[in-house]
Amino acid sequence: MKSHKNVPRVLADVLPQLFRKFPDVTFLLTSEFVEFLSHTSSYDAGPDFFANLVWAIGEFASPNESSLCSPKAVGDFFEVLELLAFELLSSQGLLSERRTRLLCIVITSLSKVTAR
Repeated sequence: MKSHKNVPRVLADVLPQLFRKFPDVTFLLTSEFVEFLSHTSSYDAGPDFFANLVWAIGEFASPNESSLCSPKAVGDFFEVLELLAFELLSSQGLLSERRTRLLCIVITSLSKVTAR
């Protein structure tokens, strides 16, 4: 019997595939994703899931991926990614290898969202 502790890791592993198959989920759950990403405690609860969600937003928050894309949603994603980047940079001396990786993902996703 597998432990419930594996659930966040399993969800993190399937998240990119879920977004590839259903890119509309990016916009159907915009407010929920923004809320989740606005709390750094969400990162601590599941760092791989959090990082994969940031990556997915960078990849799929685009009018090329979904007809549900709206300027408001893209703006909301930009704001939360920008906030996250500032929070990570402000704790620069305390960045672990995982948080450094997350910062790279955040900056990449932020750049992609900005271009839209």
